[in-house]
Amino acid sequence: MTAKTPAPPRLPYLQRRLGFGRAVAALLFLALCAEAGRLFAAGVVAYRAPETCSPLCLGSPSTQAYWTGAVLCWLTGMVGAALVGRSPGAGAPSRLPAGGVLFLAVLAGALGAVYGPGGPYRAALPAVAMLAAVSLVLVAHSESRLRAQHRAYRAARTSADRLTAHGVSTTGTVTSVQPGEPTGFAQPQFRLTVGYATPDGVARSLVCVVRVQAYLAPRVGQSLTVRYDPLAPDTAEAAIVPPPEGA
Repeated sequence: MTAKTPAPPRLPYLQRRLGFGRAVAALLFLALCAEAGRLFAAGVVAYRAPETCSPLCLGSPSTQAYWTGAVLCWLTGMVGAALVGRSPGAGAPSRLPAGGVLFLAVLAGALGAVYGPGGPYRAALPAVAMLAAVSLVLVAHSESRLRAQHRAYRAARTSADRLTAHGVSTTGTVTSVQPGEPTGFAQPQFRLTVGYATPDGVARSLVCVVRVQAYLAPRVGQSLTVRYDPLAPDTAEAAIVPPPEGA
């Protein structure tokens, strides 16, 4: 009987974005946002109930307790879901889209309020339905962008690992430096074109994007180390090693 060779462990950036535990935790935190909406609705009931509301309704202890609890629960739920979906490491995309988490937290709170104590509040249902439609569209957009970031990240990491194992190094020269698209990071983005020659004498080039402070950005004519795959020297699998300082 032949022993089965164990499968190699999956690299961290090739694993699923959310494991079972994180998915359950995210749902529980969103449920806490819904509970915050229910507490808000309970505060509205206490505010309007004549037996518990003095002429200064906002000063009634029950109203203050409900609304304070609603704020604390909603913030805890939103921040907790965001922490569950945060990036697993430096340079890696988040597990969950931050915008999507915010929209779902707002929607969960609104649904909890509408169907909370004294509800359902039918007058608010059309507004909640519109909020749900807008939120789901924004969540889908945020998720689509995040998936694109994950595909690009996995491709870059896979290429980097392949180059580390099988690539060869040569010296390249920066031929073009252009500002990249604005990002949310403190460091600006630059698009570099680097020319290099392979042992067969063919001149080739690669294009890469780096994030670095402006005063550390590579200059035209500067030499950089280029690592490429000998079997495909002019494909996108070429990369600069090491990246410019501060990238």
